[in-house]
Amino acid sequence: MAVNLEILNKLDNEIQKLKQSINLCIKQSIEANKDRIVELQTQQQLYLGKTNKGVDIIPAYAESTKRRKRKDGLPSNRVTLYQTGNLYRSFRVLAGNESVVISAYTEYSEYVFDKYKDTIGLDRENWNNFINEYTLKAIKIKFNDIITKS
Repeated sequence: MAVNLEILNKLDNEIQKLKQSINLCIKQSIEANKDRIVELQTQQQLYLGKTNKGVDIIPAYAESTKRRKRKDGLPSNRVTLYQTGNLYRSFRVLAGNESVVISAYTEYSEYVFDKYKDTIGLDRENWNNFINEYTLKAIKIKFNDIITKS
């Protein structure tokens, strides 16, 4: 049985194009939707009292902090790292070629993140939600473009 190397080479080239486009699509979807990532980080994760591992943020607030939060009308039954909103507003997202950096900086953020470990970064559920909502669509469009042009 004869193998047509030209067809195999063309197929291999198209597969390589598809592979190369995946990282670019991921980066572009992150760049275009940084606000959504910050929203997932702050509202769908931290405000619900969850770490980037999807478990409760510990240690619990001191009783004095709980009293202040109740007085301010904020949740006191879980650690949210929210008091004035400054920390939440300081979150930033940087998309690299093969990584994503989520950061936050205030005058007290170093203390907060030393005390409350594993709080920066999306948990698996939030990453899956983001990928399903934004990234997979971009990849499908790119793949269709590449296949159509080949």
